[in-house]
Amino acid sequence: MHHNVSWENDGYGFQLWAFFWGEFRNNRVHHNISLTDCVRWRNFGAFVVFGRVMNAEVYRNIAYLSADSPAVEIERWDGAGLRFSENVYLATGNSQPFSMTESPGVGLDSTGDVFRRNGTALNPVVPDILTPADFRDVYRRARRRSD
Repeated sequence: MHHNVSWENDGYGFQLWAFFWGEFRNNRVHHNISLTDCVRWRNFGAFVVFGRVMNAEVYRNIAYLSADSPAVEIERWDGAGLRFSENVYLATGNSQPFSMTESPGVGLDSTGDVFRRNGTALNPVVPDILTPADFRDVYRRARRRSD
């Protein structure tokens, strides 16, 4: 899943969701933007992993977090090989980078992610992204602001 915008959903923005009927394998979630999702259910994350997710990557995404919601929620994950890298999480309130519950999975890795908490409310502008180059510019600006 790539080059999508999720905006002010009641719950999560993007998910890798393997309910109890089998495995969810070899998926990539990259170059997406979550704009203040989790409006109603603050315990959900901008990115959610649930169940037997195997060999998955979540990378180079941008999440403007709603107050007090986690960037990533990992729940009942019993898979193997889950990697987060080079994501940019811009937060307010008590937002946390990760929330994990009942997750005995193995091979969780997080490399190069940026988490920045603002003292004031975020006011993200919906970017005008028409090409991959447009996303690259938005991503670079978000990452630069967080360095």
